[in-house]
Amino acid sequence: MNRVGGYSGRLAFTLVELLIVIAIIAIVAVVLTLVLNPAELLRQSRDANRLSDMSSIQKALALSSVATTTLGNSSTTYLSVPDPAATTTAGSDCSALGLTAPYGWAYHCPASSTYKNINGTGWLPINFQNLQSPPAFSVLPIDPVNTSSSGLFYTYTPARNGAGTLSVVLESAKYEKQYAVNGGGMDPSRYSVGDSQLVQQGEGLEAWWKFDDGSGPYANDSTADNDQGRFWGSGIHWSTPRLGTYSGIFNGIDDRVCVDNCTNGRTIQWQSAWSLTGWVKTTSTVGALISTNSVPAWSDYYNGSVLLGISGGKLYVLQTECSPSQISGQKIINDGNWHYFAFVRQPGSGQIFVDGSLDVSLAQSSCAPQSTQGMEMGYDPSVGWYLGSLDDVRIYTRPLLAGEILRLYSAFSL
Repeated sequence: MNRVGGYSGRLAFTLVELLIVIAIIAIVAVVLTLVLNPAELLRQSRDANRLSDMSSIQKALALSSVATTTLGNSSTTYLSVPDPAATTTAGSDCSALGLTAPYGWAYHCPASSTYKNINGTGWLPINFQNLQSPPAFSVLPIDPVNTSSSGLFYTYTPARNGAGTLSVVLESAKYEKQYAVNGGGMDPSRYSVGDSQLVQQGEGLEAWWKFDDGSGPYANDSTADNDQGRFWGSGIHWSTPRLGTYSGIFNGIDDRVCVDNCTNGRTIQWQSAWSLTGWVKTTSTVGALISTNSVPAWSDYYNGSVLLGISGGKLYVLQTECSPSQISGQKIINDGNWHYFAFVRQPGSGQIFVDGSLDVSLAQSSCAPQSTQGMEMGYDPSVGWYLGSLDDVRIYTRPLLAGEILRLYSAFSL
């Protein structure tokens, strides 16, 4: 027994006891971190802020609508993120931020010096100072992150009649489940107040085949354009989904989906900037997923064709008028599992994404835009029939950002 100054007893912990205490503290710290999840709590705090802002702005917009105040230009989406390149209160088209508006639409970004103003020179094109009842804010609310690269910013799209539509991307799992389901279903992270179809149009969602029909020959388009797809062939057509209730399945022999019965040209504007996304599940090494050049009635457009296919178990995109004409992916996707794909056409380049990550990017030139083309899924005469499944196929008339693609993949992978 130790004795110090005549006192008999233990004056210190043993090494074993110290190790036990340290282990307990470490376990408690890990448990608290897992339970509290500080990063998620921060996301929830920002989302609560966003929802509060949406409510305040919505009320102010309703008052503006009643007061017949100018509510902005139709076919224009107003963004809360400022453009440092904007030199006047008129703002800019957001191109300096790397954003490209959908075909037929315009983006508007405010100047850094005025983007919070409530006099019509801010990101909302409305002079709230003209209202008899002032809004609940003295400066315009903005997203807590508010950057173009993150995709986290507020948007406002005026309606021809009424106050228009507000939209925001939520970050936290808690608020996504509670609120984001009302955004027209196209984005599990997006919360909107107003017309969900207007959100789709403002986001450039031109066509969306969910393959949730489940019976009969038709794969309906879930956008206002209503570009109906029709199954042809001897297969069963409907199978286990990646999303929703069903997916489309192709037998590799004679199954294909013709859009608009393969008799009307796609009204899609295959301009210099667009995106094509979806989910694919196959074990085949070769096959045509999406083709715009296989419809005999539209053979005049062979020089402007777009083909998304599989070769060697990898994705590739062929656009015949581009130089070089083909982009070949590197990641294997024919392992029998679901994989999310995205092809992004930008002026001067094409990019293939697999499962939310960039697979390959290639500089291309001379990609002349084509306005209308026949389109089908599951077959192309130069490649043959596709054996496997497709789900949630979409066409956007703008290039999706890498962050958007990752967010869509991650959200739909939950």
